[in-house]
Amino acid sequence: TSQSFQETVSWPGGPRLALRPDSSLPLIVIKAGVPGGLLAEQKGEEGLASLTAEVWPMAAGGLDRSTFLRAAERIGATFTASSGRNTFFLTAHFPSENKDEGLRLMAQIIKNPRFSADDLEEARQDRLADLRQQSEDPAARVALISRTSLYGKGHPYSLNPLGTQESVESIKPEDMVAYISRVLRPQKLVVAAVGDFDSQWLVRELKENLADWRLSEEGSAVPVPPEPRFAISTTVANEVLDRAQSHLRISFPVAGLGHPDQAALEVLSDYLGGGMGGPMFMELREKRGLAYDLYAQYLPGLNSGELSFYIATDPVKTREAREWLEAIIARFREQSLSQEELKGARLQTLGKRKRAEETSTDQADEAMLNLLYGLGLDFE
Repeated sequence: TSQSFQETVSWPGGPRLALRPDSSLPLIVIKAGVPGGLLAEQKGEEGLASLTAEVWPMAAGGLDRSTFLRAAERIGATFTASSGRNTFFLTAHFPSENKDEGLRLMAQIIKNPRFSADDLEEARQDRLADLRQQSEDPAARVALISRTSLYGKGHPYSLNPLGTQESVESIKPEDMVAYISRVLRPQKLVVAAVGDFDSQWLVRELKENLADWRLSEEGSAVPVPPEPRFAISTTVANEVLDRAQSHLRISFPVAGLGHPDQAALEVLSDYLGGGMGGPMFMELREKRGLAYDLYAQYLPGLNSGELSFYIATDPVKTREAREWLEAIIARFREQSLSQEELKGARLQTLGKRKRAEETSTDQADEAMLNLLYGLGLDFE
């Protein structure tokens, strides 16, 4: 877990570090992230963050894609990047015997990103295919509609991470360079590392490899989204598709990251929709045959969060399914879980968390996010 990591000072103006040396692992896993993702996208840039993340680790410095990938393959290294609602980060894996070269390549990606028109075009065509597929997926559509209705148009959390056809078709390599310049700043960077390394070596080599990191003057703080102006009354949004199923999602505005209620909301979500023994499954599917698929989801964000309940049902059963789902929600709004239910729910959440911490990559990811969100390495 992130509690086993030690926060380490790097150098003035440098990144924050969370390190966990482990000589039993013949490899090194590094997560390097900054605030970003949807939060750093500007109007008309929908999808830019996630598309940039796809292209970012393909080439760097003076090495084009094929040369860079061969250099990584030669030492057994892999580099991937991801963009979420609040974060933008790089993941590096390389054998500890090739740690010097692995760290050097990682630093090149960070300080000298290279975005070619050919690499962008390949990623663009894949993204447009993803958008077409998403438009045909009712479960994905209802989630997007729900978030737009909940947060309101213009709020970062209401945006489609994949973008729109118009925005994706308009992205140019220089837009990716500008996005990186906005979000990737040394003082905002958090580096979490686990594996076979010496902490002093890692701090020294990071400083040496990033010493010539030249920044443009275009960098700016990634804004924390304001607390959404949630609707006081119920908002209903519908979209009709030619499908043999009806998809229903009910969402509520709730507390977000770091709030005292965060753990309780996670436990409640896991209990209601987590598995075949939960109330939603037992009542809606087993007992009444009202759902093909269902889940509950708690998604915490900055300054806010959402608690959502989803079911896929037969169109002729939509009204009945909604009434029973609302009845389940009402029960747990009006009365607490029994001691037996609470005990089982806690165990379920703890088990889910343990499974999410099984690999070194998972552990580094948790440590990085906890520092990025200001939760601390001891956050549970």
